[in-house]
Amino acid sequence: MRRTLLTSALVAGTLLVPVGTASAADIVISEFRARGPAGGNDEFVEIRNKSAAPVSIAGWQLQACSSGAGTIGNRATVDAGVTLAAGQAYLFANNAAAGGYSGTAAPDETYGTGFTDFAASNQSGMRLANGSGATIDKVGSPASPCREGAGITTPDSPTTGFDRSFERIGGVQDTDDNPADFQGPKAGNPQNFEMTKPTTPGDDGPEVESTDPAANESEVDR
Repeated sequence: MRRTLLTSALVAGTLLVPVGTASAADIVISEFRARGPAGGNDEFVEIRNKSAAPVSIAGWQLQACSSGAGTIGNRATVDAGVTLAAGQAYLFANNAAAGGYSGTAAPDETYGTGFTDFAASNQSGMRLANGSGATIDKVGSPASPCREGAGITTPDSPTTGFDRSFERIGGVQDTDDNPADFQGPKAGNPQNFEMTKPTTPGDDGPEVESTDPAANESEVDR
């Protein structure tokens, strides 16, 4: 009897264990551009859920490290109620009137003050923080407090006419070392929330291949 009760308890306990979990650490800055074809304001920052479970990003902030002193400043805040499904992306973009974001993927959130090109001589960078201000992910120049590992530099010339995106290897590689994780400059491929949301297989109902008697036929001999 005792063995039966113990077995039942173990089975019940097993059923309460969640199949999959995800945390804030599973959200990464997956691709960014600090300068694009239209110039220094032609920017975007894409974040992505690299886990297999949904993660709420409501109230999270895209922030910048200033080029001069590396101080943190907010650029955009995610609206309430936003949750990223497994693999889903969220796109921020600069909506400056002069030379702003030129991509075709519509941004989910916009900002008006951009990011300075990452250079060895400045402290420029970007950071993703949760609603409590804790750092979730970051990327920056070799001298930036926003960097992970050694940091990276982004080209500042030619000033226009070129797409200078940096993207994580495989879209989500994250070893906490910017030079190892990001590749670029390259042509940008920003994706937004709508473009990457999960799809549910449709149910079109049964298909009728033939009828007996034939359609609209009456008085059929059997």
